[in-house]
Amino acid sequence: MKFFRFLPLIFVVLWFLGSPIVSLVLLTREYGHTYLYDQFFPLWMASVGLAIPTLIISWKYLSFNDDFTRSRRMMIFIPLIFTFYSYYAVSVYVNMFHDYVGLVWIGRGVFLYFHFCVLAQSIMLSQCRLRGKPYKVMISFPASIMFTFVLLGSLQLFFLPLIPAYYRFIPLLLPFFLSFVGLYQTQQTRSHKNYDIVDIYMKPQGTGNTVQRPNYRKINHSLYNSQNEPFTFVQITDPHLGPMMSVERLQEVCRNAVKMNPHMVFITGDLFTPEAYSNPNILYEAFSPLKPLADRNRVFACLGNHDYEGVALDMTKDGFQQLGIRLLVDESDTIEIEGIGTIQIVGFGFTFNFKKRKESVEVVCRNTPRIEGAKRVFLLHDPGCFKFVPTDQEALVLSGHTHGGALGLRSLGIDFSLVKLSGVPDAGIFVCGSNTLYVHSGQGSRSLMGNMVLKLGVPTEDSLMRVHY
Repeated sequence: MKFFRFLPLIFVVLWFLGSPIVSLVLLTREYGHTYLYDQFFPLWMASVGLAIPTLIISWKYLSFNDDFTRSRRMMIFIPLIFTFYSYYAVSVYVNMFHDYVGLVWIGRGVFLYFHFCVLAQSIMLSQCRLRGKPYKVMISFPASIMFTFVLLGSLQLFFLPLIPAYYRFIPLLLPFFLSFVGLYQTQQTRSHKNYDIVDIYMKPQGTGNTVQRPNYRKINHSLYNSQNEPFTFVQITDPHLGPMMSVERLQEVCRNAVKMNPHMVFITGDLFTPEAYSNPNILYEAFSPLKPLADRNRVFACLGNHDYEGVALDMTKDGFQQLGIRLLVDESDTIEIEGIGTIQIVGFGFTFNFKKRKESVEVVCRNTPRIEGAKRVFLLHDPGCFKFVPTDQEALVLSGHTHGGALGLRSLGIDFSLVKLSGVPDAGIFVCGSNTLYVHSGQGSRSLMGNMVLKLGVPTEDSLMRVHY
């Protein structure tokens, strides 16, 4: 049965892997074998040839003993990804511009510039440094747009050769435009006046696996002035300080969270990209607007998988300690909130060994027994571990990790994402037994180390949660 559950994901993967091959076979039948030698191979080999120096630099000239240079393993992975990407990029290129003359050199020039930006971004990722706005505008953003465009455009390679040559560029304009939309959705940060409200109702009827979706609506401040207000909080997750999340932008996220006047703020991990390692005070600077809440013991955090990389763990502990943010790793704490009662907060560490995740979650639950009369909040970065939480915990579980599903159709009101195909909770509210899971879409994003693939159809999330007990 598990095989059939993964059939849609397997189909997408096979489509993606097979589309360039089918495209090249069809084009070769149309134009002859000289097409491969005149069009495809020269461009692809030139791209691969530019990636080879990255390998040489990674092995011979970079120092791997400091905290600001990626490991040799990562520096081998980067040019391999670029080589693989180039195979798809050149396949899209020869379909898009074959048989065109005249002003088509403008389109070719734009394509090749964006392609060069992917190479430049790949090489610059060897050094863990935050770079300024000119670099982001000229290199980083075009690289992300190009990589996403090639990813989406590759899905069309099956049928592009069947379209007359002079019209093949038309279908590819859609993924190119959507890549710019993806950049906007990845960078989007809403003001506190435009926050969404998510109502979460605990103790749902029934048992077993059921699903309900969040009830979004625009904020109405009059709802929060009564004495019977529900437990409210803002969740910050997956900011990934780096190319797509500047210190200034995360400060804005935190200021907006404070302006919502929630009872609590919960941070559920994945705070960095390696580019942020060069500034040891970056976490303190970025989360500093939360200090007034942290001084009142109203900000709690757990770790995500990327918070264990390099110097990230030490930076996280030091930054949160300076701010007074309580970091919970396989432990719990309690807080009394007037009008709400006792809140028991349990923070889970991240277990990388898949075989031990169930045991790890169960051990933490056993070691943090329920306090009589307390409302329980679990900070669990990976929603894939929600199924391991014993069903009798009566806990609100807060996760991130999925970035809302990465690529999907949620912006169109259609409940679909790539992560959903894998069976992992992707975004919204999920219920199992007495436990309720909320998967936050996150304020930031990270993929392939440098945000090469943008969020699309699953925009960032800025919301206030209202929990009804």
